[in-house]
Amino acid sequence: MNTYVAGFIPEFEKAIDHFLLELSQLRAGRATPALVEGISVDAYGVRSPIVQLASISIPEMRQIVIQPWDTSLLKNIEKAIAESGLGLNPANEGDCLRIMIPALTEELSEDERFRMIEELDKVIKSYQERIDQEAKKKEEEILT
Repeated sequence: MNTYVAGFIPEFEKAIDHFLLELSQLRAGRATPALVEGISVDAYGVRSPIVQLASISIPEMRQIVIQPWDTSLLKNIEKAIAESGLGLNPANEGDCLRIMIPALTEELSEDERFRMIEELDKVIKSYQERIDQEAKKKEEEILT
């Protein structure tokens, strides 16, 4: 394989890893910690993922419980989840948050499918544009 082309392989791997992360966060009608782990929360003046601020458990198939190690962060975590765009509504129980995951409907499933396809299209287009730019640079280098 050409060394120039091989140089792109690590970047493609990063893209695949990101895509797999996005897939793990898709709602499948059941609770999974991956759904909320990466949500950024304002804590102590910096943004941190929930997984670094709280324990996340799945007591039932359609329920996520988030118990922060510092209960003063409960409101911030609740706000971050509500604003995440995932359509989740956490219930504040004083020392933890409880999130009920609604059953997956066909309409919701289609929305998730289209969101995933759009995300993949963006990744592919960005790599295609980068490849085209690099090829054009090399072509100009060769011709001058």
